[in-house]
Amino acid sequence: MNALQAEAAVTFKGISKVFFSKTGATPVIGDLNLDIGEGEFFSLLGPSGCGKTTALRMIAGFEHPSGGELLLGGHPVKGIPPHKRDVNIVFQSYALFPHMDVYDNIEYGLRRKGVARLERRRRVEEVLDLVQLRDLSKRRPAALSGGQQQRVALARALVNRPRVLLLDEPLAALDAKLRATMQTELRRIQQEVGITFVFVTHDQHEAFAMSDRIAILNAGRLEQVGSPADLYHRPASRFVADFVGHSNFFTGLVSTRGDRSFIGIADGEFIWLPATGAQGGSAVLVRPENIELMLRDGVDRHGDPQGDLCRVKATVIERQFLGSHHCIKARTGSGEIVTCEARAAHPGIVPGIEIWVTWHPDQSTTIPDQPGVSTSLEMEKQS
Repeated sequence: MNALQAEAAVTFKGISKVFFSKTGATPVIGDLNLDIGEGEFFSLLGPSGCGKTTALRMIAGFEHPSGGELLLGGHPVKGIPPHKRDVNIVFQSYALFPHMDVYDNIEYGLRRKGVARLERRRRVEEVLDLVQLRDLSKRRPAALSGGQQQRVALARALVNRPRVLLLDEPLAALDAKLRATMQTELRRIQQEVGITFVFVTHDQHEAFAMSDRIAILNAGRLEQVGSPADLYHRPASRFVADFVGHSNFFTGLVSTRGDRSFIGIADGEFIWLPATGAQGGSAVLVRPENIELMLRDGVDRHGDPQGDLCRVKATVIERQFLGSHHCIKARTGSGEIVTCEARAAHPGIVPGIEIWVTWHPDQSTTIPDQPGVSTSLEMEKQS
């Protein structure tokens, strides 16, 4: 299902949240407007303290907005307690009952709801197959690996058939290899059950691997929402550009020459702006994989007015071989550090060597001075 063509599963309308203590008021979220579509795998991404977990807890009903309105399936949920909301949550700690086996842990919620025995059995066996744990149904949590415990917690939430499943950094306790495996499993399960997943993480690789769309939060403010590709290639602010992936920034005053715009940098050098550059932008983002390094050929020139490439003088300061690629760092005349990631690199490009840092203008992005943020499904459909 295309989430942008369906009713929103979760809607934040001007939501704010302030925590009060003896020392005063602490704003955590301010004026959050966001729609999460039916059937989406949606991630809330940002650094620690940005408000993403607070937003998740408000959907669950464990926290209440200080202002604004929260809707589930288009209906306000103010005053509705957590157990009466059509949502379930998977915590980072899993919170499994240690004295119950896998089957009983999963069945527990259905028992509490008074679901008939045969229906309970059918639904538990269904989710056991979904998470591939039928053969382990009689084991207790202590006899399971971290990944298996995570799948039990997921099954226990899914067996209740919620409209929205909330996941609060459920992979944080797993080792790197198991996390990668569980990312694939989570995405598979979400696509099979077809319900909305709202995933909280500070790990951009997790969010990119699984999500249809991602909202990036910073200090309680929504910076940008979009697909992983949108966030990576078209960041709406310098914070997003810097937070997502590795970044090289070049700053300066914007000027024009004929029908082309450029930014002047140190030592009289300049770099062309991309043809689709944002108006008013004063910083250019170039991803490391889009940069090529060339040995200086003795010709002391910079951006060629008749050429297509951006070219900046720099001195190599570090070279690392990382298996799949080389990581090379160089310092420009203005002191900026530029990082390049190349599958193959000229053997002569070593620390101390003067080089050209080059890229095509259309492989860069202009960062707007005053970013605008599209936050609703309707706005995205109009764009």
